[in-house]
Amino acid sequence: MQIQVVSTVSELQRLGPEWDELVAASDSDNPFLQWEWCSTWWRHYGAGHELVVVLVRDGGQLIGLAPLYMERGKGTRAPGAMRFLGTGEVCSEYLGFIFRRGHEQPAGHELIHFLLKDSNIPWRQLRLTHVPAHGATATVLEAC
Repeated sequence: MQIQVVSTVSELQRLGPEWDELVAASDSDNPFLQWEWCSTWWRHYGAGHELVVVLVRDGGQLIGLAPLYMERGKGTRAPGAMRFLGTGEVCSEYLGFIFRRGHEQPAGHELIHFLLKDSNIPWRQLRLTHVPAHGATATVLEAC
């Protein structure tokens, strides 16, 4: 499996069709996880923060996605909290990681391992809020 981090608006724009196809092929098909909502939220509320959308691929196919950003305090570049796109200024609901059906556990393991051990992203806290208690994200986090 391969991990890729999307950190620019142009990369985010190109990801649209593939992101929405993944959402449709997941058990997390809700408006707050669709590309249109997340990219629009980022355009309006992302200033001063760092985009950190983590992709998990298997043989080139997108099987997992973590729609995240690094929250920065006003006027600081210090490491901050990693949060889901859609939280903070305007709160969305039913947030989480997006996994292709049947790939939840392997993609989830790779994603969590990357965030906790392999990434060079200097975050200080994971603030994963608005996650449904029953779903792939909660299951993956409980297994860690």
